[in-house]
Amino acid sequence: MKTLFFGTLILFFFSTSYAQIFKFDVDGMCQREKTDGGSWSKWTDWTDVDLKIDIDFNKDQVVIHLNGKMVYKISEYKAEEIDSDGDSTHEFVCTDPDGVACRIRLVILKSQDSKIQLYIDYPKNMFAFNLKLVQQID
Repeated sequence: MKTLFFGTLILFFFSTSYAQIFKFDVDGMCQREKTDGGSWSKWTDWTDVDLKIDIDFNKDQVVIHLNGKMVYKISEYKAEEIDSDGDSTHEFVCTDPDGVACRIRLVILKSQDSKIQLYIDYPKNMFAFNLKLVQQID
């Protein structure tokens, strides 16, 4: 029930017009790569991790706290997409700490008790993180 509440809370705040900060704990991560043939590999097994991710709409950035701060600058916000299961995706066009373009997707899986995941997509690899909301600052 608490997860459903936080998922609904996030959906509400993403639809508002004022900026805010969301702080998440990350408890799992996996990745996949594009093969030489151009197809995607399978996702790796989930790995337990202990890191934090902040989404700061005041500064237009996503910050991953892992061996210091990795700051992804948001340059464009895409429209929310909702699939047939009610899962919603919030997409951001970003630049990573090395100046490389990437896409970050925040996915709220209503079909899975409002589980929250964040994806960082590059042309040749993708990273996925399981998130737990710990704080929301207006």
